[in-house]
Amino acid sequence: MTFVKANQYRAKSGGEATAVQTLCEVRMRLANAAASGLRWLQHRFSPSVRGCCLVMGLLSIAGVTFAQSNDAPPLQPALPEIPPTLWEQHGVLIVVLGIMLIALLAAAIWWLLQPKPPVPVPIEIQTRNELELLSLPAEDGKTISRVSQVLKHYFAVAFGLPPVEMTTTEFNRAVAASEKVGSELAASVSEFLRQCDERKFSLHTGVQASACSRALELVEQGEHRRAELRHVAKPT
Repeated sequence: MTFVKANQYRAKSGGEATAVQTLCEVRMRLANAAASGLRWLQHRFSPSVRGCCLVMGLLSIAGVTFAQSNDAPPLQPALPEIPPTLWEQHGVLIVVLGIMLIALLAAAIWWLLQPKPPVPVPIEIQTRNELELLSLPAEDGKTISRVSQVLKHYFAVAFGLPPVEMTTTEFNRAVAASEKVGSELAASVSEFLRQCDERKFSLHTGVQASACSRALELVEQGEHRRAELRHVAKPT
C-alpha cells in the first residue's frame, strides 16, 4: 500500500500553515497505521471483520480531509444584552400606584354609598302638604287636634315663636304678643284654635267640617304677612 507524504498539500497563507501541516502529518500517520493494521488483520481476522475495520479507517481519513478542506464559518457578532423588563425597573412604583388606586376607588365607592342629607322643605310647603292629607278622610276629634298642632307648628317656625310645647291658651298669648304676627292675624289664629278645642268633643261623626280649609286660609294669610315683613326689611 502506498504511504501518504507529508508535503502533498500546500499550506495556506498566514497563521494557517502550522495547522495545515499538523493535519497532514496526522492524516499520514493514520493512513500508515491503517495500512499496517490491514496487513496485521489479514493474518488474524476474517474478511468481514477486516472489511469493517477498513471502512472505519476510511471514514476517519475522510473526516480529517473534510476538516482540512472546509473553512469554519465566520462567527456572528454577539447579540446585545437583554434589557430589564418594566417590572424589574419600576416594580416598587407599580405596587405603590396600585395600592393608591385601590384606596381611591374604595373612598369613591364609600362616598357614593353614603346617604344624602335630606333637603330641607320650607315650612309653608310642609304645612300645606300635611293639611291636604288631613282633609281627605272625614274629620273627627283626632283629625281636628292634628290640624291645630300643624297650624301651631307653622306659626312657631314662620314667626320665630318659642320652640316649646304649649297649650292653646299659652300659644294664643305668645301669638298676641308677637309683633311679627300682627294683632289682626293673631286674633284670627286664636279664634280658630279655640273653635278647634270646642269641636273636638262636639263634632258629629262622618260630617265633613272645614277645619283643614280654614287652616290653609290662615297659612296663606301668614305667608302674606311674611312677605310684608320681608318687603319692609329690604333697604330702600
